[in-house]
Amino acid sequence: MEATGVTLDHEELFHLALQASSKGDHDKAIRYLKEGLAISPSAKFYYILGAQHAEIGMYERAVEEMTKALELDDTMDTARFQLGLLKMTMNDVEGARGTWSLLDEKDEGEPLRLFKTSILEAVSGDFVEALDIAQRGIDANNENPALNVDMNNLVERWKASLETEAGGIVSTEAEDEANTNHFFLSAYKDEKND
Repeated sequence: MEATGVTLDHEELFHLALQASSKGDHDKAIRYLKEGLAISPSAKFYYILGAQHAEIGMYERAVEEMTKALELDDTMDTARFQLGLLKMTMNDVEGARGTWSLLDEKDEGEPLRLFKTSILEAVSGDFVEALDIAQRGIDANNENPALNVDMNNLVERWKASLETEAGGIVSTEAEDEANTNHFFLSAYKDEKND
């Protein structure tokens, strides 16, 4: 973006995008990110652009951008985790499982590995195991408080599902999908400098 003939550099655009995002100004954040990508393709720009598109419900575009981020930097584990969550949100369990497969190479106590494992356990219907694994991930995660909040929300949903099962109440597929999709995409804000 130009003001009085002065062009912003790559880092300025990135920080302005983060600031706009933190204020919920997705329009401005997306503009800054796209301008930065026009200057130089960057994994962190694609990652945050994907996060912005996810936050406004443009999941397919978000998947493309997270994928590009990983193509440029395959060590971005947070982007890999979030891409898997996006695929889960889009009901692509096998796609999420494939995306997350590289997280299996991480230490067994690594939070992202524990979180993805807990989600897959819940999807398979084993909420007891999912709760145990998710709690271990929350306890181990000291780097991303927003993700812990999201995982705690998921834990509460899983506990409610267990109580529902114990009470003999069966929820509808639409209710399950709405409850699941609600939690997958709000942990981006603390990971923008990954």
